[in-house]
Formats: sequence, C-alpha cells, structure tokens
Amino acid sequence: MWSEFFPLAATTLSFLATYLPERSALLSNALLILGAWLVTKGVQRSYLTSLWRIPGPLLNSFTNIPLNIYIACGKYHWYTEKLHSKYGLVVRVGYNQVSVSDASELKRILSTHDFPKGSFYKTMRTLPPTIFSTTDSNLNKTRRRQLGNSYSLPFVRLYEDKILNHGVLSLISLWNSQIVLSPNQDKTMVNFYYSFHGMAFDIIGVLGFGKSFDIVSTGNTRMIDCVAKTIKLGAIRSSAPFGKQVERLFPSWISDREYIRATAISTIKKRKQENVNSGMNGNGINRVDVLQRLVSARDPFTGKPIDDISLVAEVLLLLLAGTDTTSNTLTWVILCLLHRPDIYNRLRKEIRGAFPDKNTVITFDLAKNKLTYLTAVIYEVMRLHPAVSGYLPRSVPEQGTHLMDGKYFLPKGTEICVSLYAYHRNTELWRNPSDFDPERFMGPDSEARIKDILVFSSGVRICVGRHLAMAELYTTLANLILRYDFKLPDGKACQNSSVGNTPGKSFFSYKPKNPDNDCWMVVTPAKTTS
Repeated sequence: MWSEFFPLAATTLSFLATYLPERSALLSNALLILGAWLVTKGVQRSYLTSLWRIPGPLLNSFTNIPLNIYIACGKYHWYTEKLHSKYGLVVRVGYNQVSVSDASELKRILSTHDFPKGSFYKTMRTLPPTIFSTTDSNLNKTRRRQLGNSYSLPFVRLYEDKILNHGVLSLISLWNSQIVLSPNQDKTMVNFYYSFHGMAFDIIGVLGFGKSFDIVSTGNTRMIDCVAKTIKLGAIRSSAPFGKQVERLFPSWISDREYIRATAISTIKKRKQENVNSGMNGNGINRVDVLQRLVSARDPFTGKPIDDISLVAEVLLLLLAGTDTTSNTLTWVILCLLHRPDIYNRLRKEIRGAFPDKNTVITFDLAKNKLTYLTAVIYEVMRLHPAVSGYLPRSVPEQGTHLMDGKYFLPKGTEICVSLYAYHRNTELWRNPSDFDPERFMGPDSEARIKDILVFSSGVRICVGRHLAMAELYTTLANLILRYDFKLPDGKACQNSSVGNTPGKSFFSYKPKNPDNDCWMVVTPAKTTS
C-alpha cells in the first residue's frame, strides 16, 4: 500500500513545483504547503490508525469522495456489494468508514444501543429527531414507550379495515374498471410500480393524515413527487460537501419539502381541534388510526405528551418511511414473479387452493397462517431486493470494538456502514445469492432463515412499523393473485433466474432503476382456481 501512495504524492508535489510560473511564487508556496498537508493527512488517515489493516481501495483510506458520490447517485448498495465481493466481509469504504456484511457481527451491532446511529442521521434531517433518526438512545427509548403500541400487531389488526379498503380493494376497483373499459373487456395494461405507490400513499394518508390522498382514484401524484424530492434532498444534505448550501440549488424541491411539512402541521392542528371539540381534551376521540395514537401518546413513566414540532417529525417519518419501502417491495415481488413463471404458478395455485372463492377478502392473519409459500416469496424478495438498501451508519462507542474474533480493531468514532444489500448477498450465508429462490424459506430451518433477514433491522432499534408493512404485503399480494392473472407484455423477454440482478437505485428505499420501462404487466381476471 505504501508503494502505491508515495509515488502518487511525489508526482503531485513535483508537478506543482515544476509547472507553476516563477512569478507566482507565493501561490506556488501556498499550494506546496497545501500539498504537504494533504500528504500528511492522507498518511495519517491511511496508516496511522488501526483501520489500515482493513482491506479496500487505496483511495478510500484517506477520502470519503467515492462513498459520497455513490450515496448521492443512489448506488451505495451496488458499490458496497462489489467491494465486499472483492475484499471480503469487512471492507474500508471511507477514511473513517467500514462496511460489514458478516451475519454475527451485524446482528451484534444492530441489536444494542452500544452502537448509536451515525452523524449521517443528523445531517439529513431538518426537523427534531424521530424514533428512526435519533442518535440518542434515551430519546429512542422514550419514543418507543410513547409510540410503540401505535404500530403493534393488535393495533394493526384494528387498522386492517382501513388498510384493505384504501389499499388493495381500492386498487382492485380501479383495475376492474379499467378492464371493463378495455376494447374486449378482458384485460388491462398496468404499471404496477405506480399502482403500488399510489396505494401505499393512500393507506398512509388515511392512517397518518386522517384521510386518504386519493391517488389511486384520482391519479394525482403530487404527494408522491414531493416525497421523492424530499428524500433526494436528504441524500444531498448528508453526502455532498456543504450539503445544506448545495440543496439551495434545488429551490423547487425545497418548496415540495415545505409542502409536505405544512400538510403535516395542518393535519395535527385539525386533529387536536377535533379532539377538543369532542370534549376529550386532546386525549382521544373515537378514531382508530396512527395519527390519533401519536396525538394522544404519553410517556408511561412521566406522562409527557410529544411536543408539536416532534409530532410533525413523527408524522412525516410515517409518510417518508412507510410508503416507498412497502410499495417498492411489492414492486419487486411482482417483477420477480413475472420473470419466474414457475414460482408464480406455484404461488397462484397455493392462494387459489386455499381460497376457492375469488371474491374472498383475504385478511392479514388468514394469509399469514394459510399461505406458507407466499411467506417464502415475500422473505426471498426482501432478501434479494431489501427495501432499505441505503447508507445506514452506526458509530463505534468510546472503548472501540473488535471485529471478526479480534482480527480488526475499530477505534472510537469509526462509522460502521450497514449495507443490507451486500449482507443479503453474502455467499457465506446464502447459496447462489443472486438467484430468486423462495425454497430457502421452505425447509425445516425456515424460521432460522427468516431471522437472517435484517430488512427491519434487529434488536432495540428494530423497525416499529414492521407489522404494518407486513400486513400490506400479505393482503395486497394474496388478494391480487387470487383475482387476477399476470403476464409480461408481448415482446418483453423473460429474465428467468437473472431477475435477481435487475438494476436498482436507492436513495433511501430500493426501487427498480427503470420503472417506466420494466414495471408493466398485462392483468386479466382469473377464470380458474388452479
């Protein structure tokens, strides 16, 4: 490594000394000093730290530029997977950043408050910290006491009518009307990426904002567009040098961010006033939704409610984290099924065999308890195309930490980059990891295999919205496949096993790179129960 570094440094200094004009001696000296400082800093970052033992590209040992470029371009998942394929389970991705894809190490890091979330979470936000973004373990514990029940399985069951009516049943109504209006009244062409996004936003609208955004019924995608640009702004703020200043180059995106913030503020204000008007003093009107749970939340130890600005942050978190993640997972499921007709036919047979009446409304519990192959398909897609594939750093604590049975030591302040995409394609954990193979989750070790899926994180920081997400996944897929037959449009080549390598992009949630081209299917009403 030394032999790689010093020729580069010497060449740079020689160039500066030789080619700067003599009359610019002051500038020349300044640049020489700067060059010497950069060399010193590079040596310090590269070799005068215990991180020098960790393999990775030379450039990554003294700068974060490659890492930040890939984050800003939505290709962090691809970058880290390639590095792990070349260098192993632990790789240096920045001068102070290390990526880990080892199963036992990741579970240890994610399952405790000992490794708080990194500074990235501070720089990307513009509101107070949320249950997701806080780097303070005490605040996270407080928020979980205040909000945890809002997303618990019993409460998700209470929300289920809203999830069904504003989710899959609304989508079924739209597709049925499109089929009726088609020339032969027998099929329709659907872009399922946009269908699932509209549906997911409508569900979060009715649960977190008191009313549906009506995207499925009206086709008005303004809220979807605003959220997409807000997420991109977050990537810019957290990865670009002087990110807060750079984001000013996108004034229309900032306006979109302010629009969804204003929507959240007015929503909370309206709900609180409704509670007062009902005589409940803000402590609960007879409304069964997440918004009411947030507004009424109290810390069970202190009795404290959540302050207004933090309420806004939590409502926006529900919008930002609860829409793209679920809709993109649904998109990947259908995309994989379309390109693996054998798996699709087996799943269709299971669903229609369990529910012969195609007008049955399949609930979350019914689907989860009766459809074992659907469970396998969902977990395999979450492994192959994890919804959250972006940059998820954790900070090493005061005492530092060892990795891989003491092989590497990470000092205080080092950031451990969690790449779920690379982890879920770890060849030591998964055989033929790029293949779409639900059989991984059908054997006697299926429960253990499911625990290896970390898309919802693990331990003390596990995603509080996981039950809501799973309810949407199960009910949407089961009810759609019960009622419709899907196929690729004519002329669209089937990828078969290579569907696992379909290009994707991830600023926060991981989506197909070209949904306008790759996410079309022909939908026809199911005529048989086979």
